[in-house]
Amino acid sequence: MSRTARNDGRYLTVEYDRFVRHGARTAVTFRVAPGAVTDGRVRLAIDRRFLVANDLQRLVPEPSATRGRDDAVEFIYDVAPGATLLARWTVEPDDLGSLSSSVRLNGEPSVEIAQFTYP
Repeated sequence: MSRTARNDGRYLTVEYDRFVRHGARTAVTFRVAPGAVTDGRVRLAIDRRFLVANDLQRLVPEPSATRGRDDAVEFIYDVAPGATLLARWTVEPDDLGSLSSSVRLNGEPSVEIAQFTYP
């Protein structure tokens, strides 16, 4: 079952599978509208819970930089003016059970992701 979550500003859309299997790859897709691009960059911060519970297998496109924060890791993408960022992460769930995590775009209010990982 696929889910779509959006932030209040409607600049960020996150598509993900609500139910996943432990060790089976799944995708999380981030769409960022052109209006959110600041100085040719987009900053996506995802909380550490998500990164601990999932092994990142592939990020397309690759971020130009990453920065650690207290409770999150920020992925910085270079984006051409007027372009939409479409980032697809392939992840492999590592923890079982419920996972609630959040994604922030450029420091705006977060988008919540809720997944359940089966054995």
